[in-house]
Amino acid sequence: MLSNHKMGRFLVGPLMTGIHLPVKAHATGWAVGTAGGYAEKFRSRTFRFFERASEDHLDGTGFPLVSILSNPNGRIGMTAQIAFLPYGNKYSRTDQVPVGVGARYRFTPGPQYEASPYVELSPALVWSNWRGGDYFEGGGSSVRPGLIAGLGVQGKVIGRIGLDFGARYFLSADAKTIERGTPEVSQTLKGLRQTGIVFGLNYRL
Repeated sequence: MLSNHKMGRFLVGPLMTGIHLPVKAHATGWAVGTAGGYAEKFRSRTFRFFERASEDHLDGTGFPLVSILSNPNGRIGMTAQIAFLPYGNKYSRTDQVPVGVGARYRFTPGPQYEASPYVELSPALVWSNWRGGDYFEGGGSSVRPGLIAGLGVQGKVIGRIGLDFGARYFLSADAKTIERGTPEVSQTLKGLRQTGIVFGLNYRL
């Protein structure tokens, strides 16, 4: 027969373990975030006419970004994010939508730190939609491989609410090249090579 002391340890041990695991899982958990940002001007098209080449640029744009982050208090977590970059003027417009899934590395993990620098890297797919043009009409939609790289600082505001401030670099392959009857005359719809500044809040679930 087990003594009362041993019986207590036998029962309480698994019970405490069962309580500890959900608490630990909740502490590492997930966070969802929303942010706003501004990206630099976009080199949107390259025009080629035999030996001559010229580029079309679109002004910088504001953009929203939504993200999901696992293990917000830990050193390494998975991140997923989607941004919407609407570039355009009265002659030409393009919407760029990068969607990336990757990892974030924090240099000083743990909830005891009020602020922690991080770096992140996310392979991505970028959906592009092109409309309009000037003397070279051309448009359409495409999906191309890309990358979202970031660095910044995440910290705590109050309770489960935290802040996230940093920079993002969006990269993607060119959308397509449109020939105008001869290979020497063409228009290339360029991919992203954009740097943006973002500021947002996240909520730990």
